[in-house]
Amino acid sequence: MRTKPRFVETTLPQTYIYELGVYLQTCAQIEFYVSSAICFCKGLKKDTPEWKREENQLRLKSTKDLINSLNRASCLLEEDDDWQAYFKQLVSWLHRYAENRHFAVHGRHCFSEQLERVTVSAATRNGDFAQEISITKEDVEAVTEDADRILRSLISFVEEN
Repeated sequence: MRTKPRFVETTLPQTYIYELGVYLQTCAQIEFYVSSAICFCKGLKKDTPEWKREENQLRLKSTKDLINSLNRASCLLEEDDDWQAYFKQLVSWLHRYAENRHFAVHGRHCFSEQLERVTVSAATRNGDFAQEISITKEDVEAVTEDADRILRSLISFVEEN
């Protein structure tokens, strides 16, 4: 039984650490289900060697490349398929908010009790300088709820096919 708190547990609120963990795992689940959705859009049969090979290759892609793959694959659906329109909107949303995941995973999170905010510092992909953003507990809850909604939609698509 652990008696001494870990360093991060002494510097960040427990509820924040929990919400961050939920958000990160939700993002990981989204990436898995996006890969499955792409396989379905391409007409692959689930659990076949072709499916598994494609899904594995997709999961190795960067977030940006995975989103672009979903965009291309969704064009293979019938034009009147409601999912094609949904995936077009989702791709746009994912491109705008992929940086949230980057900050959550790669950022250094620091809590300020006076402001009840967390400052997240992460290196940018375009340069050598770290970028900082300031977020509240409500910000984390909002992006986690958005991610959960997306995940549930992707699961619905995969289960329908």
